[in-house]
Amino acid sequence: MSKNERSKAWTALAKKAFYTGVGALFLTEESIKSAVADLKLPKEVATQLLQSAQKSKTELRGVLSNEFQKFFDRLDLADLMKQFLREHECQISATIRFRPLKEK
Repeated sequence: MSKNERSKAWTALAKKAFYTGVGALFLTEESIKSAVADLKLPKEVATQLLQSAQKSKTELRGVLSNEFQKFFDRLDLADLMKQFLREHECQISATIRFRPLKEK
């Protein structure tokens, strides 16, 4: 294998590892293990990738949780409801029927 071919192989492997890492944020642990096994990496590297993926998932959940909390803390739900009701009309339609019971 020439130096250029090896370089391309390492680049392809690095890309696949990167995309597997990013994709791992949205995968289950079993899916991650399967993807890492497909890469045919040494056990230590595969273990490190799994740990890194789990850590990234945990950190992402924390960041998203904090951002959602900040967003919802800034919302004034009562004010939003008042504004919505001022700008919309409420229409309720109902049908009521009385039917005789069937005799046994």
